[in-house]
Amino acid sequence: MADGAALYVTDRERLAELAPDLVLTQDICDVCAVRGRDARDALPEGATLVTLSATSVATLADDLRAVGRAAGIDPEPAIGRWRAAVDAVEPAEGRPRVLSLEWSDPPFLGGHWVPELVERAGGVNVLAEAGTASRRATPDELAEAAIDVTLFLPCGYDLAAATEEAHSLPEELAPLWACDANRLFSRCTPGSLLDGLRSIAAILRGTPVDPADARLVR
Repeated sequence: MADGAALYVTDRERLAELAPDLVLTQDICDVCAVRGRDARDALPEGATLVTLSATSVATLADDLRAVGRAAGIDPEPAIGRWRAAVDAVEPAEGRPRVLSLEWSDPPFLGGHWVPELVERAGGVNVLAEAGTASRRATPDELAEAAIDVTLFLPCGYDLAAATEEAHSLPEELAPLWACDANRLFSRCTPGSLLDGLRSIAAILRGTPVDPADARLVR
């Protein structure tokens, strides 16, 4: 990356053999998946490229519309059902202050859609605002944040790996919940956003949490 090179190499010969009509790529993170400009360079003849760039509930709906248009499908009925399910999630009361961390060492704050999910779940997401990129947090910021709940959702980690890593976090970050970040928070899709929102809301309400989604570490 320091040299400006991509982390991924596309098998162009195999992609051409597959002869796709539609190719999806993303421009949110150069580490998570093939980046858009590299996908354009490898696009087979006749294929349409759609670049996904959602960082919120609203812009995810825009991505779904773009995919629907490219595929010749009306996405509005599905978007309407999904938005209704999102709006139906019961938020917590009392506006607990929530720290969301997507990396432990150094500590990085949950960014993009994560703060919005916390707010929709009834919490106050501390130190980061909805729609902003993840950033490194300083020890002083963490010490002064007056945190009620910490959500640990390390990017790309499943629940077992997140739980193991969570034990390295400072003792004062409690109650501390480890989450299945890979499934619930590491990508902006209809299923992950809805399930991630439901999981956060259950944690903040103090109601049962699906054991496959999150685990109270301490």
